Amino acid sequence: HTYDDICTDAYCNLCGAKRAVDGHIYDNDCDANCNVCGEVREVEDHIDEDGNNICDKCEASLETTCTHENTTTTTVDATCAEDGSITVTCDDCGETISTEVIPATGEHVYGEWVVTKDHTTSETGLKERVCACGEKETKVIPVKIKAQNRALELQSNICVVYRVNSNLVKEFGYTDLRVEFTAFGETTVVTEYTEYNDPTAGLLYEFRFSNLAPQQMNDEIIATIYAYHDGEEYSRVYDNYSIVTYCKSQLDAADSSAELRTFLVDLINYGTAAQLKSGHNTANLAANELTELHKSYGTVANVEAKKVTNTKYEVIDNPTLAYKVAALELADSVTVLIEIELTGENKSPEGVEVIVSAAGFTWTYDLAELDTKTADSGATRYVLKVKELNPNQMRNDITFKATRNGEVISNTLLYSIESYVYGNAKDGDNSALANLLRAMLKYGVSAENYVNSLK
Repeated sequence: HTYDDICTDAYCNLCGAKRAVDGHIYDNDCDANCNVCGEVREVEDHIDEDGNNICDKCEASLETTCTHENTTTTTVDATCAEDGSITVTCDDCGETISTEVIPATGEHVYGEWVVTKDHTTSETGLKERVCACGEKETKVIPVKIKAQNRALELQSNICVVYRVNSNLVKEFGYTDLRVEFTAFGETTVVTEYTEYNDPTAGLLYEFRFSNLAPQQMNDEIIATIYAYHDGEEYSRVYDNYSIVTYCKSQLDAADSSAELRTFLVDLINYGTAAQLKSGHNTANLAANELTELHKSYGTVANVEAKKVTNTKYEVIDNPTLAYKVAALELADSVTVLIEIELTGENKSPEGVEVIVSAAGFTWTYDLAELDTKTADSGATRYVLKVKELNPNQMRNDITFKATRNGEVISNTLLYSIESYVYGNAKDGDNSALANLLRAMLKYGVSAENYVNSLK
């Protein structure tokens, strides 16, 4: 017999014989495929009204598929010896979606350095750091940087000197030494140094902070010494220091001479007068730091100033250059200021030199390189500033002579710092300028006496 549908056709297609049929057979009400013929029927979706993931009609287990919309990425860093990983996990179903291996680095990852032995100014120290795997690295800490000593240089202006032992470089391997000076609201970086042979400490490197004005001698100067060792920067800070601090230490030193003590007190008094004249830091006057004993070392009586000014100290015929003004400029140094005019037909400064001589020294200035100003008459004046004189040379004669291409074109001017004091600090004048000039000349004379005592 043959039938159109094995499950539902009751009559044979050949002979027409009738048979009994049972119809399609399914596993349950939700089964869409006949178990006998495979016929597909339309069925409703599973029903799970109580939400227990079991169909209410067929009692089939209902499995849901997660879309992994919410995930968390967890990273485990690789170490020198162990692999790390990047793992992505579904927050909703907990499934591990992906895992990426981070290969071991093969390089140690150290923690912070820990000092195991402190360093001093004479001995090195040690420090170590440890990797997570237990590997240790040890490093030497160089000896501490320090200033061997500090000093003042009183030449044309006041200069603070910090001396560093050369062994920091030669024996202990420091490089790139520098000193940063912070004072008066500014920082000055000094990298250049000169060599100084100390009788006891040996070769020292001198770092200079110069061009200090007398009114600044009670201002704090902070010096920080920097250097590199094995790629790391080390430093040492020196604060609470000033010119007055240094002077007081020398005043109290047992081996200080009477001439040095007088010189130092006169220097402080000169700085105090400069403070009062300029109005700088007057709430902290330098002289206020002195004890009564210190004050007794200073020069009491005013120095009698002498006038040596002579515009015709040496005379030539028909001079074509004239000295119009002779004065002082009191800044970081006591500067002699001369205003010059060309009076002949040739007003060009080219080839004109001014030769200045004092205390056995000679300095030559090119007129064309000087600053200029316009006089009330309309003439051009050249401003010559002589800053080279030291404090002990305030009473020295200074001569000025001009030449053009080697030929003398001016009379010789004779002048001195003392002459300016003579003309601007008269008896009975108690102005700030007059008091400053008197204190300045005392300082100059005591500097002269101190220098002579060293000969």
